[in-house]
Amino acid sequence: MSQKYDIVIIGSGPGGLTSGLILANAGYKVLILEKHYIVGGGLHNFRRKGVNFDTGIHYVGSLGEGQVLNQLYKYFGILDDLHLQKLDDDCFDLISFGGKEYKLAQGFERFRETLTAYFPEEAKAIKTFVDDICTITGEEELYNLRLPPENPKPYNEKIQISVDQYLRGLTSNKDLQLVLGSLNSLYGGKRESASLYTHAFITHHLIRSAYRFKYGSQELADILAAKIREKGGEIKLRQEVTGFEYDGKLISAVLTKSGERFETKNVISSTHPAITLSMIEEGRLRKAYRKRISSVANTFSSFGLYIKLKKNTLPYINYNIQEYRGEDTWGVDLYPKVQFPEGYFACTTMDPQNEKMAETLLVITLMDYNELKKWEHTSVGKRGEDYLKFKEEHAQKLFDFLERRFPDIREQTEAYYTSTPLTLRDYLGAVEGSMYGLQLDYRMPAKSFLPVHTHIPNLIFTGQNINLHGLLGTSMSAIISSGVFVDLRQLITDIRNA
Repeated sequence: MSQKYDIVIIGSGPGGLTSGLILANAGYKVLILEKHYIVGGGLHNFRRKGVNFDTGIHYVGSLGEGQVLNQLYKYFGILDDLHLQKLDDDCFDLISFGGKEYKLAQGFERFRETLTAYFPEEAKAIKTFVDDICTITGEEELYNLRLPPENPKPYNEKIQISVDQYLRGLTSNKDLQLVLGSLNSLYGGKRESASLYTHAFITHHLIRSAYRFKYGSQELADILAAKIREKGGEIKLRQEVTGFEYDGKLISAVLTKSGERFETKNVISSTHPAITLSMIEEGRLRKAYRKRISSVANTFSSFGLYIKLKKNTLPYINYNIQEYRGEDTWGVDLYPKVQFPEGYFACTTMDPQNEKMAETLLVITLMDYNELKKWEHTSVGKRGEDYLKFKEEHAQKLFDFLERRFPDIREQTEAYYTSTPLTLRDYLGAVEGSMYGLQLDYRMPAKSFLPVHTHIPNLIFTGQNINLHGLLGTSMSAIISSGVFVDLRQLITDIRNA
């Protein structure tokens, strides 16, 4: 017997869950289909030897009072249920390159003062940078929870400005250029293509406020899922969507690998656009539309090292570390294979029994998907001994680099686990293991910044490929996508007044 829904959402990542709760709140009969055994997508945690490890969301901004995610979670009624750990005010990220270290501080005045202490002759440039990112982000209605104009522009013209060119025009001090550009890895930014617009939002929302999920980001996914069910929505796990049925030009049912069929009036896909298009039979989309999306490059992938620490051996660190082997904070993905890794991002989690000490150390470095090509057609647990050897060799190289900062890390390690681009591909549905989906390119904004509407009238996109990356981007895209079905102006008003 076929089941009927107003809206079927493909994927239970933060974009899918946020859309699902907005629409369930509005009274729609919502179904979320997730191919994994657990909800969350990039919010997903895995558990080994009694401890949790985050996979995708390691810290997040805009959670301070009155800021967009703070207000969204108040609107959902879940803010007080989240266990949030604010990172240090004087340092949310420690940037280390060329034997030098710089702290990125929270709060715009503190951020400016901290960097000016490092670069006293660059006070004007630092102030200009802060003023410019505040101006760019201040122009965006949704980010500031203002009502959208009646006829919004397709995209902000600041998208068409190179952040690298902007920084080189701002100051001739190369170290300052690198520090101000150092958060590029949080959105998959490449020096040749990253836009000032994207960089401004990612940097701005973390200077505003930077938090960790104290007990892992899975908590947010579980709370959102529970609220969706509370509002009458459904979530079905281990349901991989493979295709659709149609009534004329409209999708009428969603089909899954297990053979189930779910009738629906509308579909929202939070999966990668290329995966979504693969579900649509030939002839229903113009070849030019398929080519446009398939031709956009994906962002880089990563290798992860997840360390369970021995009890009371490493103090908890309430900030993140970005360390680079050379003199550059861009291009870590361009490492010579003989010199892996070029840099890493590291963060710790608290030991619940002693919050002054760390329970885990998570380390992520960039990795080229092409290094995994020989195992591309294998599946989890069936990749062979040479794959396990590859992972172990790269883990040891990463340990070697870590010992520069944590000289006793091998002795402090009780157990460790690794992930590769194939892990991200198979568990998160990331094409080529891409960390952030499609590569946003200031040189071709109309091509790489996708609208929520597709060429199938009742198929809507959401997720990080639509707006910005990370939890901020997926949440904002969910609001935009949900605005196809609810009064967007009223929704924004309700979130702002929550």
